[in-house]
Amino acid sequence: MKYKIFPLLLFGAMTLGIMAGCSEKPEQIPEGRIAVNLKTDIGQSIRKVANDQWEASDNVGLYMKKAGKELAEPDATYNDAKNALMTIAGQTLTANPPVMYPESVFPETVAVDFIAYYPYNASPDADFTIPVNVATQSANQPVEILYSDNAKNQMPTTVAVPLNFKYLFAKFVVTVTGDENSTLSENDFENMYVTALNLHTQAKLQLADGTFVDRQNRQNIALHKTGYNATSASFEALLLPATGLNLVINAGGINHSYVNYMEYTAARYEVNVELKFNEL
Repeated sequence: MKYKIFPLLLFGAMTLGIMAGCSEKPEQIPEGRIAVNLKTDIGQSIRKVANDQWEASDNVGLYMKKAGKELAEPDATYNDAKNALMTIAGQTLTANPPVMYPESVFPETVAVDFIAYYPYNASPDADFTIPVNVATQSANQPVEILYSDNAKNQMPTTVAVPLNFKYLFAKFVVTVTGDENSTLSENDFENMYVTALNLHTQAKLQLADGTFVDRQNRQNIALHKTGYNATSASFEALLLPATGLNLVINAGGINHSYVNYMEYTAARYEVNVELKFNEL
């Protein structure tokens, strides 16, 4: 019996040796789950803050969903990335605990899409919307809204994945001057104010695609004054994209009108208004 058992043991040892040799080949798919590594990019068109940098207190909301699925579809999102609170350090987004890619099962990996937005809202509505209000602007600008959905069909990786944020409001920079016959003084420019008429001030941001829906509450919006001197005054406004802009400029106690009918989208617009005065 010993002579019959020995060849079998030898064959078993050879088999284990072959298997050990195979295991030394590099794995095509990482074992286990990988922590999501995300970095943020604010393009120069965003103008989030000076030098296009995030502030230390900024927080971003993150959804990780199955690639190609709609955000509202059942089981589209992963439990640890349903509106995950992401903090920003430099250009890196981190969460505590970290968001993890779904586990891959050889020989297939699970691809995901990322949706991110700023500022973070702890309680989006059940339809994946968050409320937006741009009514009060005279003292300060409303919070800007940024959105990213560029990272699609992403495989698990340790390499940092860039999230390219885009700006969703229409930003108006309004400069008011007088013509050559102007009688306005520096005091007039100091006390000047500008009002945008009859605009929607409330809406809902759809996190699924970064668009505004359910616009409501038409009213006048007082623009935020950013500066003045002896010959001009400057103002800014963040508005919901729409068609048409109707401004009333109060200068020296007299109302002047500026109207255009352009369609404005999520972009920056320079509006130069020259007030007309009759020649004395």
